[in-house]
Amino acid sequence: PEARSFNSNITNWVNENTLSYKLKEDAHSLDLLAGFSVQKEHMFRSGIYANSFPNDNVQTINAGTVTSAFTEIQEWSLLSYFARAMYDFKGRYLLNLSARRDGSSRFGKNTKWGWFPAASIGWRVSKENFFPESNFVSDLKFRASYGVTGNFSIPNYGAIALLEPANYIFHDEVVNGLAPSTSPNSDLSWEKTKMIDVGMDLSLLNDRLSFIADYYVSDTEDLLINRPVPGSSGFATSLQNIGKVRNKGFELLISYEYRLGVE
Repeated sequence: PEARSFNSNITNWVNENTLSYKLKEDAHSLDLLAGFSVQKEHMFRSGIYANSFPNDNVQTINAGTVTSAFTEIQEWSLLSYFARAMYDFKGRYLLNLSARRDGSSRFGKNTKWGWFPAASIGWRVSKENFFPESNFVSDLKFRASYGVTGNFSIPNYGAIALLEPANYIFHDEVVNGLAPSTSPNSDLSWEKTKMIDVGMDLSLLNDRLSFIADYYVSDTEDLLINRPVPGSSGFATSLQNIGKVRNKGFELLISYEYRLGVE
C-alpha cells in the first residue's frame, strides 16, 4: 500500500475600475466608458508519497518510507486598459467604438502587449419617416461590425526556457545539474481573431415573430501551436505563433413568442 498527502492552494484576484459618462440631449445619446483591470493568480501545490509501512494497521506517512515528494508554484497576471463610446441618434443610427490594450505575463518580454479594437454600426430602418407604418412589421434593423479579440491560453512561462534536473559526468563522477526543458521564444505573442459580421434583425406581428440573420468571416492569425523542431535543437517542439485559420458562414435564428390572454 501507498499513502499520499496533497496540498493545493489557488488564489485568483481581480481589481476592475471604470469611469462612465452619459449624455442625452434631444435626439442625441452618448455613453462613454473607460477603465482598467488587473488580474493575478498564484498557485501552490505539494505532495508526498510513502510506503513500506511496519504493518497494515498503521499507514500514515510518518510511519512509512517517503518515496517521492514535489512542490509546485506558478503565477500569471493580466493588465488591461479599455475604452468604449456608444452613440445613438433618434434610435435610428447607432455607433459603437471600443478598444482594449492587454498585457499578459505569459508572453515574451518583447511582445507582452496586444491591441484589440472593435467597431459596429446599426441602422434602424423602421424608425425612418419614409418607412410605412404597419402592424405587421414591428422593427427592422441592419448592422455591421468588425472586431479583434486575443487569446493567451498557453502554459505559464511558455515563452521562457524552463529548467529540469539533469545529471552529468564530471571527473568520472555523476553530478547533479540542470538543463533546459522547454525552448525559449522571446517573440511569442497573442493569438488574434479578426471578425467581420453583417446582419439584419426583423420583428413582425408586434414583436411576436423574430428573424435574426448574420453573415460572418473570422480569421485567426498567429496561432499558438507547439511546432515540431529538429532534434539537433535539443527540443522536440517549440511554442510559436504560426498558421492561420478562416471560418465563414451564415446564421439564421427564428423565434416566436406565444402570449396567453387577451391584449
